[in-house]
Amino acid sequence: MIGCGFWWNYADLVSRRTPRDADRSLATWIFAHLPLAMAMAAVGAGMAGIVEHATDHRKPAAVSWLMSGSVAAMLLTTVVLLPTLIDYDHYPSAFKPVQAVLAAASAAALLAGSSRPAPVLALVLVLLLFAAWVFVFVRWLSQGPLINERPTG
Repeated sequence: MIGCGFWWNYADLVSRRTPRDADRSLATWIFAHLPLAMAMAAVGAGMAGIVEHATDHRKPAAVSWLMSGSVAAMLLTTVVLLPTLIDYDHYPSAFKPVQAVLAAASAAALLAGSSRPAPVLALVLVLLLFAAWVFVFVRWLSQGPLINERPTG
């Protein structure tokens, strides 16, 4: 489910949107995908620790930090990716609040990791990813359709 949460947020925010042609934006867009891929791989590796320590009172610190840090990294990478998109300047009232919510969800993920809740860590992280996605969905419904197009002129 955490992988699905990554996909919900990335697919709706970044994946079908065109990056700007400007050198710095395009380079940022390209290179920001590296920590995103690393976060996805780390979550996959961390799931083994989640399952292995499913009955523990508290998750081991390494497992908690790996999982929560990966979720935080994914959310913050998305925050970095949004300004690299062509339509970012066209819809500031849609994108800027989304960035704030993603940053807050990232901080909440790290807070959850620091508390190391054994039976519910994965659930808490999924709920954070889902809450961020719901905010995006509701926010964008109120904005109308966001059209991904290159500026003319």
